[in-house]
Parts: sequence; structure tokens; C-alpha cells
Amino acid sequence: MMEFIYSWQGYDQFSQLHKGDIVSQSTLAARQQLMLQGIIPIKVKRRCRFSLKYRWLEQQIMITQQLGVMLQAGFPLVSILRLLAQQHTSMSWRYMLTNIADELTKGTPFSEALEKFPQLFRQDYRQIIATGELTGELATCCTQLAEQQQSLLALKKRIIKALRYPLFVFFVMFIVVLLMVTYVLPEFSEIYHSMSVELPWFTQKLIDYSAIVRCYGGYIFIISFIMLYLAQYSYKKSSRWRYYQHYWSLRIPFYGVLITTGCLARLFRILALTQQAGITLAEGLRVASRVIDQQIYQSHIERHMICLMQGMPFYLTISQDNLFPPMVSQFIRIGEESGTLELMLMRLSNLFEQQTQVLADQLTQTLQPISMIILGIIVGGLVVAIYLPLFQLGQVIQ
Repeated sequence: MMEFIYSWQGYDQFSQLHKGDIVSQSTLAARQQLMLQGIIPIKVKRRCRFSLKYRWLEQQIMITQQLGVMLQAGFPLVSILRLLAQQHTSMSWRYMLTNIADELTKGTPFSEALEKFPQLFRQDYRQIIATGELTGELATCCTQLAEQQQSLLALKKRIIKALRYPLFVFFVMFIVVLLMVTYVLPEFSEIYHSMSVELPWFTQKLIDYSAIVRCYGGYIFIISFIMLYLAQYSYKKSSRWRYYQHYWSLRIPFYGVLITTGCLARLFRILALTQQAGITLAEGLRVASRVIDQQIYQSHIERHMICLMQGMPFYLTISQDNLFPPMVSQFIRIGEESGTLELMLMRLSNLFEQQTQVLADQLTQTLQPISMIILGIIVGGLVVAIYLPLFQLGQVIQ
């Protein structure tokens, strides 16, 4: 359900006045939460909707960068969080940062305080923060996290840019075809029938299709909407459905290769980051398997983690997996034998990120002319079908 931020005032058991903010689904629920905390509310007012989804990754990168810089400068963590909360423009983010700072003042570790917002701070983020707290290198871990997130954001934007133009072209094509079939074509059909013109086969089929769309278009739209909803519901609820969808998505020309290199780039970036933070390779694989969204790679990574815990060298188990190019096992073998595994994992991450950027640019350059050709063929075919009977009007007039 939708949650909101409520400002409140109330008295504790010692009759002292307190005020603050709380997140709840309704005013009644907010009052109940305050009473469970030993606060008797006298005023509860809804302020705004609580949402951290809008541009969350950009906001998280900015906050993590500032944490790293200010921790290196010697500022206390609680003071940094309260300062960031005061400066932030979003009330939801201000509430979250203040809430985390309050948890820290109670003695809660920073990584555990972040667990209250799992939709924002994922497991790899919390794991690296926890390692930084244990090793005393929290500032370094925040800096490394910000760099990793910046790489992820740049990769995500490049993929979206590659798909944005073709999707826009196909959307315009759908609107143009729908308008021509439902409005333009019926008008021409009435003109031709009034002149007793024998329609060509292609034009007649389009007119028949136009009649179907006009008569049953509403039903077609409703059925399509229901099917999309069921597909999305099955994707969320059924792991088997997600597995097959991810399996076939990897076999789509151009797009499958782009997804593969993107997953590999993120996998080795997470492994390199966890190695820098002092986390074991097996634990790094566990974190990566829960962070990467592609279920095919999740199952393979979990299998490699089990083999690694059984004492099998990482490069050997990777070499037996066809999802990973042969060069990957060679890099990892050199890293394991020379003690530079962290460096080799970082090089693999940079390599696959560069490949993903190149593939995204190639995908854009390939899809743009293809989409224009398809648009031209469809719209041109409709125009030809509409004006083809005009060549027979001369015979009718004679």
C-alpha cells in the first residue's frame, strides 16, 4: 500500500513534549505506531507521499560520494547524515537520512540501519558498508561504492539510449497505422464503393481488417491489456516463468549479447569491489547472485559458489561454464596464481563495460535504419493500398 510522511507532536510518559516525522499508511496507523513507542499523540498531520524511487540511483551516488569525502575529512557519521538531511530537497530522503542518524545514536551499526530501507540499499551495498565498519575503512568503501554505482548508472543510461529511439519510432508507426486503418481507409472505401470500383485484393484485405479493428478494437485492447497484466503477474510470482523469459531474452539478436556483457560487467565489478573490501570470494559470489537480476546468471553463479566452497579453484569452475568467455578463466587463473585476483577482476569489469558501451552504440546505429525501413514499408504499403484503385477510375469514367 501507499505510504505517507506524517508530522506529529505528542507527550511521553514523563509529560515531555516531543515532535517528529513518521511513515505510515494512514493517520490512524501513525497514531497506533506512536502509542506503541510510548508517545501519546496530540497532533498528526499528513505532509507528503513517502517515495524514494524517483532517480534513486543518482541520489544514492551523490549521498555516497559525500559520505566518503566527509568521512575522510574526519566528520562524525551521525553529523554527516544530519547535515545531508538538512540540505536535501526531497522530504522522503530527509526522513530516511534522519531516521538512519537516529538509529546510529541508539548504537545500531550503520549497515544494520540501512536494512530498514532494503528497496534502496541492496545487499551488496550493505555488505560492503558492514565490511568497512569492521575494518575501519568506511570512507574508502563509500568512495569505491560511489565509483561502482557511477559505472552502473552510465551503463544503464547507455542501454536506455540505445533502445529509446527505436521504441519511439515503433510507437509513432503504431499510431499512424491505427489512424489510417480506422479513419482514413473507411472514407476511401465508401468512395470506391459508390463508384462501383472493383477493389484490388490487397486493398480489399486492408478494408476487411479495418472493419474488424473498428468493430472489435475495444475487445482486442482489453484482451491485450489482460494478457500483459497476466504476463507481468506471472513474471513476479513464478520463478519458472522468469527463468524461461530470461533464457529467451539472451537469444534475441543484438539485445541478448548486450544483456550478457552487461551482466558480466556487473558481476566482475561486484566481485572486484568485495575483494577490495576484504570479503571472501565465495561471499562475493553470494552477494552477486542476489544482486544480478538475470535468473540464468543467478543459477550459474550459485553453482560456482558451491564449487568454490568445496575447494575447487574459481578459474576451473568458470572454464566449464559456457556463459563465460574462455578469456575470463584465463584472467582469473592468472589472478589466483599470482595473488592479483582483485586486479584481474577489475580489469575484466572494465573490459566488459567497454564492450557493453560499444555494443549499445552499435545497437543504436543498427536499429535506427531498420526501424525507419520498417516504418517506410508499412506506411508506404498503406498509401499504395489506398490509392491503387485510382488507376481503375479511368475505366469507370469511360
